[in-house]
Amino acid sequence: MLKTNIVDPSNNKSAEVDSADGEKKAVVVATRDLKTFKFHTSFFTNDDYGIDMNVNAATGGTPLKVHNGIDDALWTGSSILGSKFTFNSTDFAHAGSNSIKINNPNVGNILQLAKGSSLDVSGYVSLTMWVYVASNWGLGDSISIYGWNTGTGLVVGNSVNLENYFNYSVFGVWRKISIPLSAMSLASGTIDALRVQVLSRGGPLSPTFYLDDMQFEETGAPIAFKVEPDKGTWFHVTSLSQSFADAYDGTLTDGTMFKLSYDKILGETLAVGYLYRKIINNLVDFSITKKSLSNILQFPNAKISSVIDDGTNVFLSTQSDFVYPLVLKSEDLDRLEMVVQEDLTGLLLMRISVDGYVEIRD
Repeated sequence: MLKTNIVDPSNNKSAEVDSADGEKKAVVVATRDLKTFKFHTSFFTNDDYGIDMNVNAATGGTPLKVHNGIDDALWTGSSILGSKFTFNSTDFAHAGSNSIKINNPNVGNILQLAKGSSLDVSGYVSLTMWVYVASNWGLGDSISIYGWNTGTGLVVGNSVNLENYFNYSVFGVWRKISIPLSAMSLASGTIDALRVQVLSRGGPLSPTFYLDDMQFEETGAPIAFKVEPDKGTWFHVTSLSQSFADAYDGTLTDGTMFKLSYDKILGETLAVGYLYRKIINNLVDFSITKKSLSNILQFPNAKISSVIDDGTNVFLSTQSDFVYPLVLKSEDLDRLEMVVQEDLTGLLLMRISVDGYVEIRD
């Protein structure tokens, strides 16, 4: 038999074998963690507003209308590739009678909305539109929008994907999309058209959806609050907490439970709400719009963690525990974002935080 020992080369100490009576012989080993972690709580933060998210991101000024289904004579719609576009569909409309219908297009199909003259985008901060998903928009379906120069035949700025800005899995409801022009690299410069292109299809059919009331906004760009790991670290996120306060009487007459509406956040009825996005490898991996308690509590392991009511104001907290930690890696520019898209100043307080532990990588 060849005699062997497990030896630490740094100090020449050998591992021992435990031979307690009645037990199998086994090597004595340490059970301490190989890595060192530090517990960490982080609030979603914006450089200008700090951690308080009850801010005003509502649009304002004088908008420049692009297209509303030809209810008005605005930018000219045309099919660049494909035949699945109807620019004055009467199926559904957000306002007026018509909207643009995109009916199960093929991958690569493109529609164009042309102004007929140059537009200096520096006077605007965001592009907004309303979208109505009729069917088939699921995981793997991707629709992009971008600025275009018809003279040069080139993209101006960069494209963004519509699915990153609204909850595409909710069908039969008009949803507002608000895209900062900075995200399209259109903070300055000129365009004379917008293009919408089908990038990919996740199933046998592409989405059938409608666009309406597309316009450039002078004021009111979405405001992003972020959680991101420090340089040289990985942040293992284990739970998310959302806290709200409002001037609201949350007591039912019979006192059997708190008076909370599933389609509101305390006393506030939100039209657009705020967008939660998970960004991995600097690409949006998941996004969903939240504008009511049902949007917040519909996920597994989500619950109301506390409610305080003094008869005048109500404070409410919710908590979502992750089954497995979400790892945000600093070297990959991973981050979480909560993007406010309307006026939330009706709330007295809104703060969102995550718990977890930090792993030092360097």
